[in-house]
Amino acid sequence: MLRYKLNQGPSGQFNLVVDRSSSGLRNQDPTLALAVLPTVQDHYPGLLGRVFIAPINPIFYVAWNVVKIFLKPATKQKFMLLQGRDWRSQLREAIGGDVRLPASLVASDEGT
Repeated sequence: MLRYKLNQGPSGQFNLVVDRSSSGLRNQDPTLALAVLPTVQDHYPGLLGRVFIAPINPIFYVAWNVVKIFLKPATKQKFMLLQGRDWRSQLREAIGGDVRLPASLVASDEGT
């Protein structure tokens, strides 16, 4: 860990924001999640902080119900699924602090 300086920073963890604002039926990728998440949870459990996924919809729940079968309970608890018209506000509130997010994630929730 010291070699790659992964243990530096707040709690030595990273948070992941999955922007699904342009997701549809054709671009769901549970295969990618199933390839990455088991490695992270089995070999680097302390590095994964929180995973914010937004916005979610019924299509996402189908993929999520497959992926979560393969996750340990401690890993599943790290996921925050954001839904509704105010998902951007929920994301800003959940992340808090002085975090820079792309404009698409901090835009107003009005009209979404």
